[in-house]
Amino acid sequence: MPRKWYKLILAAGLSAICVLGCSKKTDTKAPTKPVPVTTLAVTPEDVPEWHEVMGQTEGADQVEIRSQVSGILKRQLYKEGEFVRRGQTLFIIDQAPFQADLEAARAAANQAKAQLEQADRELARTRRLYAQQAVPQKDLDDAQSTAKVARAALKAAEAKAASSAISLSHTQITAPADGIAGMALVNPGALVTAQSTQLTTLTQKKDLKVVFAISDRDLGNASMTLGNAVEVVNSDGKRIPAKLDYVSQSVTPDLGTRQMRAKIPPPANILSGQFVRVRIQTGTEHAVYKVPQASVLQLSDGTYAVYLREGNKAKRVPVEVGPWDDTSWIVRKGLKTGDQVITDQILRLRDGREVTDPGKGSPAASRAAS
Repeated sequence: MPRKWYKLILAAGLSAICVLGCSKKTDTKAPTKPVPVTTLAVTPEDVPEWHEVMGQTEGADQVEIRSQVSGILKRQLYKEGEFVRRGQTLFIIDQAPFQADLEAARAAANQAKAQLEQADRELARTRRLYAQQAVPQKDLDDAQSTAKVARAALKAAEAKAASSAISLSHTQITAPADGIAGMALVNPGALVTAQSTQLTTLTQKKDLKVVFAISDRDLGNASMTLGNAVEVVNSDGKRIPAKLDYVSQSVTPDLGTRQMRAKIPPPANILSGQFVRVRIQTGTEHAVYKVPQASVLQLSDGTYAVYLREGNKAKRVPVEVGPWDDTSWIVRKGLKTGDQVITDQILRLRDGREVTDPGKGSPAASRAAS
């Protein structure tokens, strides 16, 4: 046999030995270690059912401050954005013209009073003369008419004086209620027109409300009344209990929602016009189980499952879930009291995979100890 054939046969043999050796090494698998897991023993409980939507706040008594008289704005007596009390003076209109009108009206009232007193004296004298048949009936009638006209003139003059006094008082523009005074919209020296020129706004934070809407589909058969619990979540994540004061009894045809409104108690760290999260209780889930959201698997067919620890094995069981409750998921069916739900290492688990409690060591070690 030629020498070159010996070399080919030897090379082929070495390759076969290498392949067999590598295959044998590849087929050898290291023993699978138990997966350390944390479990939660579940018990049934009644859980409030909440729906969360977005809402917008509004000041219940947000009013526009306007003057009731026309004139030149003289002074601004508050700091923009500060809290003001009811009756506190915010602006002053030039009072000089109104003070002059009041003095003129009071003078006219005094003159009318003097004329009435004179008319009453003439009437009394005419009555005495008429009783003595010294004057005719016509003189008595004229004296009585003059007294009536003088009395009416006095009332008109007094009313004019009262009106002038009211106008003078309106030159001091005061806060109609407690609240936060907004930015001044008119500077001192500008002409203010009665009932037209807006000076500022006043917002009462203590009567802050939130308006929101919930889909009729989300409500389902839930009965919505003013007694339903509602919470508002501020920017700090704090839940603030609120109180429903309006629930629409009809569904908007274009959006399919029901409008609602709730009052927010102070202090809430919430501003008027702010968008906030609103949570409203629509019912109660009875005898359900709460498990961490991370422990629930959503399968490819749209169903859900959790892993249970049974002995030293993981067992996957299908479950029927409800809505979320904070960081928990409500499980309606598939669990029973005392089930050990595995709450971590979910992606490493398979049905029948060996598991262990990190605090107790491996199952094998436990069996050896026993």
